Amino acid sequence: MSARITGKLLTQRKFAPMLVAQALGAFNDNIIKFSLMILTGYGLLKFGTIPDRYMVPLAANTFVIPIFLFSAISGHLADKYDRARIMKIAKFGEIFLMLITATGFMLHSAPILFLSLFLMGTQSAIFAPARLASMPYFLNDDELVPGNALVSGNIFLFTLAGSLFGTLMITSDTGPIVTSGVLMFCAIAGWFAIRFLPPSPPADENLKISWNFLAATFHLLKFVAEEPRILRPIIGIAWFYAMGGAFLAVLPIYVKDVLLLDNSVVAVFIAIFSVGAALGSIMCGILSTRQNAVMFSVVGLCALVVFTADVYFLSNHLPGFSYTTAGPFLADSQNWHLMAAMFGSSVASGMFVVPLQAMAQRRAHIEVRARTMAGSALMNALAAIIGQFALVYTGLAGLSVQSAFAGMAILSGVGAIYMVRGRIKGTF
Repeated sequence: MSARITGKLLTQRKFAPMLVAQALGAFNDNIIKFSLMILTGYGLLKFGTIPDRYMVPLAANTFVIPIFLFSAISGHLADKYDRARIMKIAKFGEIFLMLITATGFMLHSAPILFLSLFLMGTQSAIFAPARLASMPYFLNDDELVPGNALVSGNIFLFTLAGSLFGTLMITSDTGPIVTSGVLMFCAIAGWFAIRFLPPSPPADENLKISWNFLAATFHLLKFVAEEPRILRPIIGIAWFYAMGGAFLAVLPIYVKDVLLLDNSVVAVFIAIFSVGAALGSIMCGILSTRQNAVMFSVVGLCALVVFTADVYFLSNHLPGFSYTTAGPFLADSQNWHLMAAMFGSSVASGMFVVPLQAMAQRRAHIEVRARTMAGSALMNALAAIIGQFALVYTGLAGLSVQSAFAGMAILSGVGAIYMVRGRIKGTF
């Protein structure tokens, strides 16, 4: 049943334009983010005297911070105005943001590129609550899990494409020119696609918008915290973003300082993570029903404990490599266990998050759905900020880079115990 629904959604105007626009936006976001992470992580782009070890989380968090700052206001906007129109305006604005980014790449300017990354985070903060609140309006109840699976799977795949492009292209001689052209093309294509989305009427046209983002953020978090049935899946989604943020922030330095390999191997691990997460998401959408979807989250979280712990223990007993590039690394059979553990953790994470996204959307009250989803986005941003400083935590504690994976396994174990107890008691 879910497989048929999944295939049908791909051809429907109420869903396909949003899926395409979201995918192209994720592609652009990750080109910029990973280009900066590679340039800064490998010392090719400096921002003052900040050490390379801290530049990677700084680049990652520059995108996330505006989501934390502006999600509350964007949630109000998406409950007051037509959500499809908000998405169309956000995608049109992306075209101008890519012009700023292109300028930064051409001038090799760290301040301009960090500014563009901040502005892209702001654009995402506007787009996300409108999209999340629109999905329960456009999709029937039995379409919600498959729809979220398709969105998550596509985001992971286009994150892969964008991150690979940003990782491998930016250091070439023609990298800035080619990257700038691709960013502009995708921004225009995303705006063209979203124009076909039908209207998504607002929940409350008389809603008064609070422009005080601090007060709005406080009230939004307070509002979400008052509904335990909604708060539980939202916390689970935020946990996923914390772990994902930690993984992506650790990865370039892990490959450089632990494996002693170059950025082509970073691309290999990004590919493994993205394909695995997409596979886990899509499998969940195809195989699950509304009745059993949460069990995929429980199984995924338990599996994540095993695989991240495996990565940590393997990293402590790595052999010395006589090569530095991806080709020999892939061909060397002694590395296959490590790659399998990375792949398993990514499949598990994809399975974990999709049912929780559908659960939060389904349980949110229709008149405040956009603000609820904005609260979720805000908590995701905060969690990602915390996770992306995993390198800083390990550095301050005098721990190895790979110990971040041990931390992920421990936190995953705590989450798994909580979810299993919740399922037994019927509270999750």
